[in-house]
Amino acid sequence: MQRLTVKVLGPLEVTVGGRPVRLTRSRLRTLLVALALSAGKTVSMDRLAEMVWSDEFPANSRRTLQNYAGGLRGALGGRWIETRPNGLLLRAAADDVDALRFVRLAEQAAHARDTETERGLLDEAMALSRGEPFEDVPSRWLHDTEAPHLAERWLAALERRADLDVAGGPAGDVLAELSKWAPRYPLRESLWLRLLKALDRHGRRAEALQRYEELRSRLAHELGIDPGPELRHLHASLLADHPAPPPPRRPPAQHRSLTGSIGRSFEAVPPRDRLADTSARPPAGGTAAPPMNRPHLRLRDLPAGPRTDAIEPGALLRSWRERASLTQEMLAESTGLSVRTISRLETGPAAKPSLTTLRMLAEALALSDDEQAVLSAALCGGPVRTPGARPPDRARDRVTVPRQLPRNVADFTGRDREVATMVRLGEAGNATITTVEGMPGIGKTALAIRAAHRLADRFPDGQLFVQLHGHTPDRAPVQPHDALHRVLRALGLPENRVPPHMDDQVGLYRSLLADRKVLIVLDDALSETQVSPLLPGSPRCHVIVTGRRRLSGLDGTHALSLDVLPLTDGVTIFSLVAGRDRVAGTPPQVLANMVRRCGLLPLALRLTAARLRSHPRWTVGRLLTRLTAPRQRLSELAAGERSVATAFEMSYRRLTDEHRRAYRLLGTRAPVDFGVEVAAALLDTSTPAAEHALEGLLDGHLLSEPVPGRYRFHDLVRDHAACVMARDDRPESDTAKNASAYGVASYLPA
Repeated sequence: MQRLTVKVLGPLEVTVGGRPVRLTRSRLRTLLVALALSAGKTVSMDRLAEMVWSDEFPANSRRTLQNYAGGLRGALGGRWIETRPNGLLLRAAADDVDALRFVRLAEQAAHARDTETERGLLDEAMALSRGEPFEDVPSRWLHDTEAPHLAERWLAALERRADLDVAGGPAGDVLAELSKWAPRYPLRESLWLRLLKALDRHGRRAEALQRYEELRSRLAHELGIDPGPELRHLHASLLADHPAPPPPRRPPAQHRSLTGSIGRSFEAVPPRDRLADTSARPPAGGTAAPPMNRPHLRLRDLPAGPRTDAIEPGALLRSWRERASLTQEMLAESTGLSVRTISRLETGPAAKPSLTTLRMLAEALALSDDEQAVLSAALCGGPVRTPGARPPDRARDRVTVPRQLPRNVADFTGRDREVATMVRLGEAGNATITTVEGMPGIGKTALAIRAAHRLADRFPDGQLFVQLHGHTPDRAPVQPHDALHRVLRALGLPENRVPPHMDDQVGLYRSLLADRKVLIVLDDALSETQVSPLLPGSPRCHVIVTGRRRLSGLDGTHALSLDVLPLTDGVTIFSLVAGRDRVAGTPPQVLANMVRRCGLLPLALRLTAARLRSHPRWTVGRLLTRLTAPRQRLSELAAGERSVATAFEMSYRRLTDEHRRAYRLLGTRAPVDFGVEVAAALLDTSTPAAEHALEGLLDGHLLSEPVPGRYRFHDLVRDHAACVMARDDRPESDTAKNASAYGVASYLPA
């Protein structure tokens, strides 16, 4: 039986029955790879269009994709590409696609019962790589979305294989691979750590020291930082001619599913959750993460005097460890000491530690000179050299006070009632979450920033602003673990203190905020899943969330749903942005018509006013004429890289196929005001199914329900739906026309 094989871990190679197939057209190569990454599964036309063209879709992407599919059938043979009702499918086995086979082998290695089996699986997986993923496939989407995940998995496998080698397994060619890849990732310290260990094990200690110096110089030059504690500890061991301890056997890795086209058909390791970088994870039965709101010992709390008889050494060390957000296991890993040694130092009695041990503890705990002296005296019985003056409370100083709010909009107009409501909710201090919802361009972010600036003084411990990119062009929505990592860093946590697992990140984040008053603004949220991990547990904090979708799955929220502006506020915004001198002398009726033509939508008003301001010889009347031209309004509502059409398009892309179809048909065929019966007739479906479709559009604020059971589209939304219908040229257009001509008539008023 013939097999189709597709290799993407390097230059694209395709064979059918062992016969090489050459694809010269770049779009055919991209389409084949897009299908291969979900081999045996249907990939929707919308997803394929995004992978093939990114955001530069042709006029009729669906028809063009069908033409490309025909080209692939001609090159491969007709049996391999199958057309499905909502997409295309590649009839190939997952193991015949090297990327999918690699991930399967890596998964099996992660759960292997013994090191020999694990080593063999990793070797087999790593042998599949022939270079960079998708090396000669011209797809921005693949290179930005899928390639980083595959590269991360391969590097994680390489690091784990190196760990097995360093731990005492047979020396293979891992050192050659590490030497090849470490220079390509000069800032990936975990990779350099394995390289230095491998060089040391192969008797090349001098070269390991030279490589360390190269890395140290580069980090200092590019980032202004030193290598992390693991590398520094290894460097010290190399200088002292002591072998570094082998890495512990890691527990089975936990992974998250990719959300890209690889179609949830394999797992991806989060950037900070590498196969080998699990030593900081507390094992089962180990100490839990330290409580962040426990009061810590401070220098000013210590007794004055020449001796430390009144100081309990273990309590002192434990307090500083908890201040640094470290478990005993994490401190042991950072210092190279054993967990038992750390435990004995904290509980006592223990033998006096060496000067090297004291230095490593002080470095890992980031102690000041005074604190180092106190620790030395407490553990070794020496004199305490505390300063005469009381030092500041460094436990509090170690946490940065973030001030991240974007600048306030100077010409913000209207929304007085909404601002007052948000300020009142923020001052209440009862852990209420304020959600600001509305259609694209309605002014959600500007309102949130306005209210946040009013509330800033009431949250002295900081204001966090997290852009979640739920609907940003050319940007994937921010994953929760990435957002948590950024927030923890913004709160002053060092990079090497951020836990690799999201559950640990959430716990640490909430612990850091437990006794603080912090205002958190989460902008452009896509879903409850994206928001929930970023919600603090303390009622002293307040959260404002903006988003286009209803976040009804969050508990304890107060939702503000924004409508278009009143006419007077719209005229004011237009005049302020354009400049009073640019609208002087314009008849009030012309200004009112201009604002109405912009749909009373703040984004449209600002973009139109910006265009008027940038064309000194234009008049308001001339611009109004351009906006009134048939099928031209959306193209005119743009300035620079911003446009109303793009804002609507991003919401449209986040819809399911069912809701996109409803958007196109109802947005172009439904009357101005309609009920569910009209929707069912136009969609050629049952009333419950039509209600479900309408609910999806309501959730995305692409449709409004002025009164129960009656629905309306905004004028600009209708314009966009018409553009999408013309672009996609869907066959259901004829069905919609017939429905509007016959079936809908019976539901319209006489």
